[in-house]
Amino acid sequence: MPPIRERATPKALLGELYQKDPAEPLPRPKSLSDSHDYDRAQALLGLQYADSTLRSPIAKPPPRVELAFIIYRDACADFLDFDRFNEARFEDQANDLKWQLGETIQTFEQDLEQKPVLMPAKNECEQKIQEKVLCLIRWTLSIRYSACAVLPKKWKKLDETFWKETKLLLRMEEYNEFLSGTSREERCPRTLELLGACDRTGIHLDAVRWIMDSNPGSEWVPPNGNLGKLVKSGRHIELRQMLRDDYQMGE
Repeated sequence: MPPIRERATPKALLGELYQKDPAEPLPRPKSLSDSHDYDRAQALLGLQYADSTLRSPIAKPPPRVELAFIIYRDACADFLDFDRFNEARFEDQANDLKWQLGETIQTFEQDLEQKPVLMPAKNECEQKIQEKVLCLIRWTLSIRYSACAVLPKKWKKLDETFWKETKLLLRMEEYNEFLSGTSREERCPRTLELLGACDRTGIHLDAVRWIMDSNPGSEWVPPNGNLGKLVKSGRHIELRQMLRDDYQMGE
């Protein structure tokens, strides 16, 4: 059932609740037990949460989660601006659609409660390490595929200092974990930060550690070689292994 006009913007729908420059992450809305119970108040909470999260420099979700937040934000916005569907004068269809929107909102909020990987970064430090992980993987792929694909220039930038420091920190934390009887949060903060970033981005921690341990930098060469050279030389077994390894970086 097509509406007769475009949806109002989040800013217009939220009014005074709209955050011009969202910084600190907002608390997530709690899901309701019945999708029929969703009303304007719940949809407002959802829209405010989704809109601020998507625009926040701290809480902005990684690519694999961003689409889910966009769907959630749009469902909340459609629920709040439902008059544009009623104006189309299809009452029965409108009632079914409103229930479907409530179900979409409920499903996402339940997923937030049950799947921690959907939760965005809680602070600036978590967001920074999340971005470092994404940059590391993009940099690795840019070396592998630059001869065969046009990739963004920013993919070729790598913070070598950060990864050298992280490599040393992780080794120290492993040693401390072996010797100490304190909680893991106290003895392995960088390990847990990196693990959380990998969970949110969908990148395997083993893949990140493998790249990190091979000393990434200006002289780094992918172990299985460059895609173009493998294709030209007909090294199909190595090519298959390389593509499999790259695919398995993510879940």
